[in-house]
Formats: sequence, C-alpha cells, structure tokens
Amino acid sequence: MARHFFSRILNLSSMTKIAASILIICFCLMACSSSKILELNGKKYKITAPPGTVQIAENLYADETEINNINYREYIYWMKRVYGEQSSEYLDCLSDKKVWENANIDSSSDYSYFDHPAYNDYPIIGITLKQAQNYTNWRTDRVAENILIQKKAVKRNLDAIKENHFTIERYLSGDFPWIIEKKETMLPKYRIPNELEWEMLAYGKMSNSLGVDSLSRMVKKWIGKGHSLFNMDNLSENRQYESFPMSPCQSYPPNSFGLYNTIGNVSEMISNKASSKGGSWKDLQDECLIDNAMEFDEPNCWTGFRNICTWRLSSEF
Repeated sequence: MARHFFSRILNLSSMTKIAASILIICFCLMACSSSKILELNGKKYKITAPPGTVQIAENLYADETEINNINYREYIYWMKRVYGEQSSEYLDCLSDKKVWENANIDSSSDYSYFDHPAYNDYPIIGITLKQAQNYTNWRTDRVAENILIQKKAVKRNLDAIKENHFTIERYLSGDFPWIIEKKETMLPKYRIPNELEWEMLAYGKMSNSLGVDSLSRMVKKWIGKGHSLFNMDNLSENRQYESFPMSPCQSYPPNSFGLYNTIGNVSEMISNKASSKGGSWKDLQDECLIDNAMEFDEPNCWTGFRNICTWRLSSEF
C-alpha cells in the first residue's frame, strides 16, 4: 500500500508536489513500530524503530531492504526543488544511467530503470559511495525535522531554499525563523554500515556463510514452490541473462533479522572505501558468501546500499 502511495504522489502536478513531499515523510514517520525504552547517560528515553527499519540490537537498526528507486527519486526531487535544477548540488546527486551499457543483458532495461514506475521497488544503482552518504545525511535531516515538528520545537518551512532549509546543525547553532525552541531530544542518525556491521546484518541469527537457515519454515515453503533462495538461478555459464536479472527489494525470504536480499540481487556498499558485500545478480552463489568483499570503485548496475541507524541525543550530532 505504501509503495503505491509513493508512486501516485511522484506523478502529481508540480503545484501539489510540495505538499505531497511533506505527506511522504509524514507517512514514513507514522510507520514506526511500538515504543521501547532506551537508557543513555543514566536517563531513560521512549523510542521506536526509525522509519523503514528493524531492530538489530538494543540501539542499532537496519533498513529492511536496500534503498530503492522511489526512495532516491524523492531525494533528488527535494534537491531540485530546494537547490535548483542547474545547481551543482542537484546535478551531483543524479545516478549514472549509462551503467547498463556494458551489462551483458539481452534486454531493454537501459535508461528507463531509474524513472519508470515499474522499477519503483527495485534497488537504486549507478551511484557512488559519496552519493549514498549524501542521501543518508539528507535522510537524517528530514526525519529529524519531522520529529521536531511533532514535538513543536520547529515550524514546517514550506519555502525551503539552499540558505534556509532545515538541518540538524542549523537547528543546534543557527538563528532561523522556523526554530520555536531548542529541545534536547532523541533523533535517529542514519549511516552506511562498516564491514563488520554489514556482516552482522547478513548473518542474522545464523552461522552459515549465506545467512539463511535452509530448514526454516519460510525457506522450505519457498523452495517447495520451485523458487531459488537468491535471484542468481538464471545466470548462464557465460554470465549473460536473456531477461532482466534484478528483482524488487522485498523479494525472496528475509533472513532471521527480517532483512531482505542481503545476499544477491545487488551488492551493498559499506563505509570502507572501494568495497561492497553480499554479491549481486551477476555473481555465482559461492562468490556471494558473507565474508567475501568485492571491489567497488565506480558506479555500476549491480551495487546499491542500505542504511543502519542509532538513536542519539540531539546535542551529540
């Protein structure tokens, strides 16, 4: 339901897109799970799982899926509206649509992959680690802004531009008309996982090298219907596909943490430079083992990312 909601919003007329953008973020915030108590610095705080995440440890959360095209389109739409279509900030966040040119796919996936609604739920690819980190910082600010609006600490800024839009740093140190009062509050900090964190996510509660329990009820039911556990079963010996090889982000059984596609589909960036983990649609299963690291030094059509996050006091940002 939520994914269809996002798709309809991104097709609205330009006059309603500002309000629609606000609705998207508010919709995400309403999707938080039930509250828990977190103790920090001797004080107890009521928290929930941040939007789109599942709990991994006491104060560690991870996205259920890789960031998808519609997530990233909302980001570039916001950048275009706030910074301008000709700005370096907007142009620098665009994905590289030419990454399909040498993909050895007998298909017309080409340039429509990022923009076409049919691919809304597919992983964003064609971006650098720096672009992924910029998206992650933007996400942190947008979620924080809406939390602070709910707490009546800031007013919603409908005329956001480069010089006055909300950031956590501006909230803590600046003098902006949208600030009502500065409150010490808990906010989620999103980031790209490092190698050890990513491996913990992928292993889940299992100890095998693909992070799945082949005897689990869900996996047995899936395989019983003739499905593969990962989307690498159409890969021919010469590594060419006759049809489009990728799958939507929420495909195949989740691991024991409830995370989808940590193995296969697209490899996932980690914060360690020039590396990704988990293998992709172009890799054989034994190349996708959790401990393996893959080279990632430029945008391609088989590498995406997911975020992890922790709750922090606003003064600690």
